[in-house]
Amino acid sequence: MEIERKFLFKGNIEKMWTYPVKAIKQSYLSYTPEVRIREKQDKYYLTVKSKGDKVREEYELEISQNTYEDLYKNRQPNSLISKFRFIVPLKNNLKAEVDFYENVYVDDTNSLKVIEVEFESEEKSNSFIIPNWFGREVTNDNRYKNGYIAKYWDKDNFLI
Repeated sequence: MEIERKFLFKGNIEKMWTYPVKAIKQSYLSYTPEVRIREKQDKYYLTVKSKGDKVREEYELEISQNTYEDLYKNRQPNSLISKFRFIVPLKNNLKAEVDFYENVYVDDTNSLKVIEVEFESEEKSNSFIIPNWFGREVTNDNRYKNGYIAKYWDKDNFLI
């Protein structure tokens, strides 16, 4: 089970580069159900997610590079998302995963930047004290789900 809250990023961009970062590329095999493949630091994953916002089921399996490449040939058209993920430690053993999207722009110079925080329980997610460098919460806004971005994102129509 994945319990996650999502926020827009309003922090210091330069400071993010002081934290551990991973390059991620992901594509979608299906949007309903949500099935994606991901390449992250020379490892490959197949993930299935259920419907939902803050709470949803997630199954992730590590796969071989050959399997990834075979599946990649069958991805949904134009579904590639490229991003840098920064891992920022938070209080109470939590971490913020800050994604800077390489190929999703909200205007001509600014890429989409989203923060995700995963929790052990709904109670902990509800009692989370939001740091001041977090922007507006978008947990329940489907436009900020990766599947939606991959399927529908259009530079001229994306709303922040």
